[in-house]
Amino acid sequence: GRPVLWSAFPIETRPTDRAGGHPDHLIATVDLGDGALVQVAGLHLDWPARGAQAWQVQDFHRFWNAFQAPTVVAGDFNAAPWSAAVRRIEEISRTRIVGGFRPTWTGGEGGRSGRLWIPLGLPIDHVLVSPGIGVESIRAAWIPGADHRAVVAQLLVPVAPVPAAAPEPYPDRPASAPRPKPS
Repeated sequence: GRPVLWSAFPIETRPTDRAGGHPDHLIATVDLGDGALVQVAGLHLDWPARGAQAWQVQDFHRFWNAFQAPTVVAGDFNAAPWSAAVRRIEEISRTRIVGGFRPTWTGGEGGRSGRLWIPLGLPIDHVLVSPGIGVESIRAAWIPGADHRAVVAQLLVPVAPVPAAAPEPYPDRPASAPRPKPS
């Protein structure tokens, strides 16, 4: 299926299907109030064995340049957290995967898909966040009739950028050393 965005906050821009030309990428901006916005990308990558996943990752690269932090990338990557596809999405989006082992797919509805059955499950659905976004909680949740578990994340997004400290004018001198007088 396609990515779906559920938000407790208003979606400022309408989610865009066919972002970058691919029907399984979704892009939206969520308004957190007080002028704080977070950009969200939802992905649904194909299985790596079918060959389309590499193209989809490149397609993601084409539209990602328009994004500004803070950002969240989430969805069905059909790839383990240690895979090249997930590492490449992290690199392109300048995000990091939210850690932990959360099996989200066991081989199909009820754990069976054809002859494939994975008793412990595979973690192939992920949430990635840009620096500065914290994670209050994350878990996999069962959805009746679905072959994947949902990943439910409660994120802590900064409302305003933290101002950078003023640089020390003479970083090579100890604080107690006399400063030269302006001429």
